[in-house]
Amino acid sequence: MRASIETPGAQASEPIRAAAEQLRVGVEGRVSIAAVARAAAMSERNFLRRFRKEIGVTPTEFVLRLRLEKACHMLIQTELPADKIARRTGLSSGDRLAKLFRQHLAISPTGYRNAERQRLAAIALSTPQELAEREGHDD
Repeated sequence: MRASIETPGAQASEPIRAAAEQLRVGVEGRVSIAAVARAAAMSERNFLRRFRKEIGVTPTEFVLRLRLEKACHMLIQTELPADKIARRTGLSSGDRLAKLFRQHLAISPTGYRNAERQRLAAIALSTPQELAEREGHDD
C-alpha cells in the first residue's frame, strides 16, 4: 500500500540522474521541465524522451510519485490535515491529493493514514517471533 519511487539506478546517464535529483530536490515547489532540460543541456523533447527511456516514467509522473511519497510520509508522521499536506508537497489542494490517492493507491489519504498507523502499531507490538513469521522467516 505504501508509495515509493526508486532512486535512478546505474542504467541512467549522468545528465538524467542529475535531472532526477534536481526534480527530487525541487519537488515541493513549482517544477519546470523546460528548466530541468536546459540544466541537462538538452532540448525539452530529447530530455523527455531520454528521461522516460532511462528512468521508466515521464518527468511529470516522476514528480507526481515523489509528491505522493512525501504525502504518504507526512500523513503517517504528522497530524496535519490533508489540505496542508497537499500544499506542502506541491499539490494544489486536499481534493487533488485525495483524487491522486484514489487513482494511484486506491484509498483516501485519511484511510491511508489510519491503515499505515495501525500497521506500524501492530509491528511495534509484535514479538521478534511474530515479526519473523510475518516476514516468512523461521529464526
